[in-house]
Amino acid sequence: MGYEMAMMGMGLGNGMPVEVSEGYAEGRHAKRRGKGSASVFERKLMRLKISAWKRGRYVDDAVTAEFLEAVACSHCPIKRVAMTSGTGTPTDMTVDRVFNGGAYAVGNIAFMSAAANHAKGSLMPLEIVEIAKKGENFDGLSAEEWMRLACLVCQATPPGYPITNLPMFVYPPNGLLISNGYVVLQQSLTLLAAGFIHPKWNAELRMCAKGKKTKRALDELLQVLAMTCRHEVAKARTEHEKEYAMCDSWMAPLVFERYLQLVRALSGEETSSMLACARRANGNYRAMSTSDIDRWGLERGGYK
Repeated sequence: MGYEMAMMGMGLGNGMPVEVSEGYAEGRHAKRRGKGSASVFERKLMRLKISAWKRGRYVDDAVTAEFLEAVACSHCPIKRVAMTSGTGTPTDMTVDRVFNGGAYAVGNIAFMSAAANHAKGSLMPLEIVEIAKKGENFDGLSAEEWMRLACLVCQATPPGYPITNLPMFVYPPNGLLISNGYVVLQQSLTLLAAGFIHPKWNAELRMCAKGKKTKRALDELLQVLAMTCRHEVAKARTEHEKEYAMCDSWMAPLVFERYLQLVRALSGEETSSMLACARRANGNYRAMSTSDIDRWGLERGGYK
């Protein structure tokens, strides 16, 4: 760690172990010889490792600078502002664990602004849901932003944690391991309603609905989703604006009412079938596996 910090031109700081100091000295010597240069995401990874090390948190070896670059976004999913870098302001880009009971591991990481990260703190998903339910501005986030944060953290919770069924106020970030099947269903239905996936999936989903009541509920949901989001999506100029438009459609009470009507109409068999179909329809969905979750260090609460 000390060697990498020196190669990146970072300061060592006080209170570092002897091994880190020795590595730092070696890195400074190598840097003077003209070896090595650090990218933005290599520096971000090192800061993440330093922060985790100070708190005794575990960082999965699979979390690399390349991985961070692949899942990075330009705008905060919670505040919806363009993120800055190194300004020391609330808009600065940060990397955080989505589920605070796990480690910095693949599938449990998302980018967000410093303001959103500060508000999230060490709160667990159900605690954030309770704050969001109050519908109040709190700790630097508006009521609507707390709703988005609640949606985000409930998208990636491990087996055994209570599954919530919230409106899709936040589009699932790239690289997030979506463990909540209802989110996959909402995302796929919204993409279908917005015209971003092939209409054939409408027929595929209707085949999963065996009863007339279920088919009618699905048709009514897709109808109101299409009416709500297509016009707004058509006006969007960028990819993140399109995602905002799709998510904002879930702010309409009628959309969520029709969605709950569908969920209540589904039998156990229909639910399993429809969720599986939604996963196939959604090319961005990353399947959950035991090996992924094992790397979250859940038995240790994400600590080393």
